[in-house]
Amino acid sequence: MSSKIVLASRSPSRIELLKSAGIVFSSRSHMINEDKEKQNILSNKKNPKEFVREIAIKKAVSISHKLENDLVIGSDQILYFNGIVFSKPRSRQELIEQISLFQGQDHKLYSSACALKGNKLMWSYTSSAVMSMRYLSPSNIERYVKSNWNEVKNSVGGYHIERQGIKLFSSIKGDYFTVRGIPLMELINFLISTKTINL
Repeated sequence: MSSKIVLASRSPSRIELLKSAGIVFSSRSHMINEDKEKQNILSNKKNPKEFVREIAIKKAVSISHKLENDLVIGSDQILYFNGIVFSKPRSRQELIEQISLFQGQDHKLYSSACALKGNKLMWSYTSSAVMSMRYLSPSNIERYVKSNWNEVKNSVGGYHIERQGIKLFSSIKGDYFTVRGIPLMELINFLISTKTINL
Protein backbone atom coordinates (compact mmCIF):
# COMPACT_ATOMS: atom_id res chain seq x y z
CA MET A 1 0.00 0.00 0.00
CA SER A 2 1.47 3.36 -1.00
CA SER A 3 1.92 6.11 1.57
CA LYS A 4 -0.40 9.04 1.77
CA ILE A 5 1.40 12.35 1.31
CA VAL A 6 0.88 15.07 3.89
CA LEU A 7 2.27 18.58 3.42
CA ALA A 8 3.17 20.20 6.76
CA SER A 9 2.15 23.63 5.49
CA ARG A 10 -0.89 25.75 4.71
CA SER A 11 1.13 27.90 2.29
CA PRO A 12 -1.15 28.76 -0.66
CA SER A 13 1.85 28.86 -3.00
CA ARG A 14 3.15 25.40 -2.05
CA ILE A 15 -0.34 23.89 -2.13
CA GLU A 16 -0.94 25.38 -5.59
CA LEU A 17 2.37 24.05 -6.93
CA LEU A 18 1.82 20.49 -5.67
CA LYS A 19 -1.77 20.43 -6.95
CA SER A 20 -0.70 21.78 -10.36
CA ALA A 21 1.86 18.96 -10.58
CA GLY A 22 -0.92 16.41 -10.09
CA ILE A 23 0.31 15.26 -6.68
CA VAL A 24 -2.47 13.89 -4.46
CA PHE A 25 -1.89 15.08 -0.89
CA SER A 26 -3.47 16.65 2.15
CA SER A 27 -2.11 19.61 4.09
CA ARG A 28 -1.85 20.29 7.80
CA SER A 29 -0.48 23.21 9.75
CA HIS A 30 2.89 22.49 11.30
CA MET A 31 3.12 22.82 15.07
CA ILE A 32 6.28 24.89 15.56
CA ASN A 33 6.72 28.52 16.54
CA GLU A 34 8.72 29.68 13.52
CA ASP A 35 9.94 32.93 15.05
CA LYS A 36 11.18 31.16 18.19
CA GLU A 37 12.81 28.32 16.27
CA LYS A 38 14.52 30.69 13.86
CA GLN A 39 15.89 32.79 16.73
CA ASN A 40 17.27 29.63 18.37
CA ILE A 41 18.97 28.54 15.15
CA LEU A 42 20.29 32.04 14.43
CA SER A 43 21.89 32.14 17.88
CA ASN A 44 23.92 29.07 16.85
CA LYS A 45 25.19 30.98 13.79
CA LYS A 46 24.44 28.24 11.27
CA ASN A 47 24.87 28.95 7.58
CA PRO A 48 21.67 29.72 5.65
CA LYS A 49 21.56 26.31 3.94
CA GLU A 50 21.69 24.46 7.27
CA PHE A 51 19.28 26.98 8.78
CA VAL A 52 16.48 26.53 6.24
CA ARG A 53 16.91 22.74 6.14
CA GLU A 54 16.62 22.49 9.91
CA ILE A 55 13.39 24.52 9.98
CA ALA A 56 11.88 22.38 7.19
CA ILE A 57 12.69 19.23 9.16
CA LYS A 58 11.28 20.66 12.40
CA LYS A 59 8.01 21.48 10.63
CA ALA A 60 7.70 17.91 9.34
CA VAL A 61 8.68 16.36 12.69
CA SER A 62 6.03 18.41 14.48
CA ILE A 63 3.25 16.41 12.80
CA SER A 64 5.04 13.25 11.61
CA HIS A 65 4.82 11.45 14.97
CA LYS A 66 1.00 11.48 14.62
CA LEU A 67 1.11 10.11 11.06
CA GLU A 68 3.42 7.11 11.22
CA ASN A 69 2.20 5.50 8.00
CA ASP A 70 2.19 8.70 5.95
CA LEU A 71 4.96 10.52 4.11
CA VAL A 72 5.20 14.00 5.62
CA ILE A 73 6.71 16.80 3.54
CA GLY A 74 8.24 19.75 5.39
CA SER A 75 9.43 22.93 3.68
CA ASP A 76 10.80 26.35 4.46
CA GLN A 77 12.21 29.39 2.72
CA ILE A 78 14.46 32.21 3.87
CA LEU A 79 15.92 35.34 2.33
CA TYR A 80 19.62 36.01 2.91
CA PHE A 81 21.17 39.43 2.39
CA ASN A 82 24.52 40.81 3.61
CA GLY A 83 24.88 38.08 6.22
CA ILE A 84 21.37 38.58 7.63
CA VAL A 85 18.41 36.18 7.45
CA PHE A 86 15.12 37.88 6.64
CA SER A 87 11.69 36.37 7.16
CA LYS A 88 8.14 37.53 6.42
CA PRO A 89 7.64 41.30 6.89
CA ARG A 90 5.61 42.15 10.00
CA SER A 91 4.18 45.42 8.73
CA ARG A 92 3.86 47.61 5.63
CA GLN A 93 6.60 49.86 6.95
CA GLU A 94 8.95 46.94 7.52
CA LEU A 95 8.37 45.78 3.94
CA ILE A 96 9.07 49.29 2.61
CA GLU A 97 12.33 49.30 4.58
CA GLN A 98 13.29 45.82 3.33
CA ILE A 99 12.69 46.62 -0.33
CA SER A 100 14.55 49.92 0.09
CA LEU A 101 17.48 47.92 1.45
CA PHE A 102 17.40 45.31 -1.35
CA GLN A 103 16.81 47.65 -4.31
CA GLY A 104 19.69 47.88 -6.75
CA GLN A 105 21.36 44.82 -5.21
CA ASP A 106 21.29 41.01 -5.15
CA HIS A 107 19.78 38.91 -2.43
CA LYS A 108 19.49 35.14 -2.18
CA LEU A 109 16.52 32.89 -1.53
CA TYR A 110 16.99 29.44 -0.02
CA SER A 111 14.18 26.89 -0.23
CA SER A 112 14.33 23.51 1.46
CA ALA A 113 12.09 20.45 1.49
CA CYS A 114 12.30 17.15 3.32
CA ALA A 115 10.32 13.92 3.60
CA LEU A 116 9.77 11.96 6.81
CA LYS A 117 8.07 8.62 7.38
CA GLY A 118 7.55 7.15 10.82
CA ASN A 119 9.35 10.26 12.08
CA LYS A 120 12.48 9.14 10.20
CA LEU A 121 14.14 11.47 7.69
CA MET A 122 13.98 9.83 4.25
CA TRP A 123 15.12 12.71 2.03
CA SER A 124 15.98 16.42 2.02
CA TYR A 125 17.11 18.97 -0.52
CA THR A 126 17.93 22.69 -0.39
CA SER A 127 18.15 24.97 -3.42
CA SER A 128 18.94 28.65 -3.88
CA ALA A 129 18.22 31.51 -6.29
CA VAL A 130 19.87 34.90 -6.73
CA MET A 131 17.40 37.78 -7.06
CA SER A 132 18.64 40.99 -8.69
CA MET A 133 16.32 43.83 -7.72
CA ARG A 134 15.98 46.97 -9.83
CA TYR A 135 16.80 50.46 -8.58
CA LEU A 136 13.47 51.73 -7.28
CA SER A 137 12.36 55.18 -6.23
CA PRO A 138 10.83 55.65 -2.75
CA SER A 139 7.48 56.48 -4.38
CA ASN A 140 7.58 53.30 -6.48
CA ILE A 141 8.32 51.20 -3.40
CA GLU A 142 5.53 52.80 -1.39
CA ARG A 143 3.05 52.37 -4.24
CA TYR A 144 4.01 48.70 -4.67
CA VAL A 145 3.60 47.95 -0.96
CA LYS A 146 0.28 49.80 -0.75
CA SER A 147 -1.12 47.90 -3.76
CA ASN A 148 0.18 44.45 -2.83
CA TRP A 149 0.42 44.27 0.97
CA ASN A 150 -2.58 42.00 1.59
CA GLU A 151 -1.36 39.58 -1.06
CA VAL A 152 2.34 39.44 -0.07
CA LYS A 153 2.39 39.98 3.70
CA ASN A 154 2.90 36.24 4.31
CA SER A 155 5.67 35.92 1.73
CA VAL A 156 9.39 35.99 2.44
CA GLY A 157 10.71 39.20 0.87
CA GLY A 158 7.20 40.54 0.31
CA TYR A 159 6.79 39.61 -3.34
CA HIS A 160 5.26 36.99 -5.64
CA ILE A 161 7.20 36.61 -8.88
CA GLU A 162 4.16 35.01 -10.51
CA ARG A 163 2.32 38.30 -10.02
CA GLN A 164 3.30 41.99 -9.82
CA GLY A 165 6.43 41.21 -7.83
CA ILE A 166 8.21 40.16 -11.03
CA LYS A 167 8.45 43.85 -11.98
CA LEU A 168 10.77 44.47 -9.01
CA PHE A 169 13.55 42.39 -10.60
CA SER A 170 15.96 42.85 -13.48
CA SER A 171 17.14 39.23 -13.41
CA ILE A 172 16.76 35.98 -11.51
CA LYS A 173 19.37 33.22 -11.44
CA GLY A 174 17.87 29.99 -10.20
CA ASP A 175 14.91 27.70 -10.33
CA TYR A 176 11.38 29.14 -10.56
CA PHE A 177 10.10 26.71 -7.94
CA THR A 178 12.87 27.69 -5.53
CA VAL A 179 11.63 31.27 -5.72
CA ARG A 180 8.05 30.07 -5.16
CA GLY A 181 9.16 28.34 -1.93
CA ILE A 182 9.85 24.65 -2.59
CA PRO A 183 12.40 22.70 -4.72
CA LEU A 184 9.60 20.96 -6.60
CA MET A 185 11.58 19.17 -9.32
CA GLU A 186 13.78 17.44 -6.76
CA LEU A 187 10.76 16.56 -4.59
CA ILE A 188 8.99 15.00 -7.58
CA ASN A 189 12.15 13.04 -8.48
CA PHE A 190 12.20 11.63 -4.94
CA LEU A 191 8.49 10.76 -4.96
CA ILE A 192 8.77 8.97 -8.33
CA SER A 193 11.99 7.13 -7.39
CA THR A 194 10.31 5.75 -4.24
CA LYS A 195 7.13 4.89 -6.18
CA THR A 196 5.15 7.20 -3.92
CA ILE A 197 3.64 8.78 -7.04
CA ASN A 198 3.36 7.65 -10.65
CA LEU A 199 3.93 9.59 -13.86
